[in-house]
Amino acid sequence: MTSVCREFGKRLEDRLYSEWGGKPSTQLLRHRDRTIESVTKLRYHAFLAGKIGQVFPDSEQETQSPEKADDLFSRKHTMYGKADELVAFRLMPLEPQFQKFDANWSFQVIDSNCRLVAFRDESTGKVNSWKWDFGDGTISTEQNPIHQYREGKDYTVALEVQGPEGKSRREKIWDVSVR
Repeated sequence: MTSVCREFGKRLEDRLYSEWGGKPSTQLLRHRDRTIESVTKLRYHAFLAGKIGQVFPDSEQETQSPEKADDLFSRKHTMYGKADELVAFRLMPLEPQFQKFDANWSFQVIDSNCRLVAFRDESTGKVNSWKWDFGDGTISTEQNPIHQYREGKDYTVALEVQGPEGKSRREKIWDVSVR
């Protein structure tokens, strides 16, 4: 039953994307779409460009080559990690009493030339200790470390946290990419 529903949904999804002229996120990121005002849209473009390491087209470039722009807007860049930063909305977080003890983290490349990356602990629950494995043979026990990579490549980074509720580990495969 579930595979029948999934197949039906996939066919419906393809038809809707075709009718709409692309996925909703692709549409919203286009300069010609007026759902999001231009200043906010430029901030989204800058944020996403930093995440994927590519420059987004300006309005003129998009007009000259809409297919190329749509390809960039619709690409899946976090195959093995979280992709929630690519959606146009976020759900409200759970109240603290409903959250489980769980390791989680995010990162931002601060300086791509120096391969300097800032990591941020986003774990839920009471955490007493942190152990970061940066995937290059180095570790840190800081809560929010800044790390400099020696060579440009994709890294598997893990955060292990401990607290009164136990241990939790979050590993993201090839999510941290420096050049």
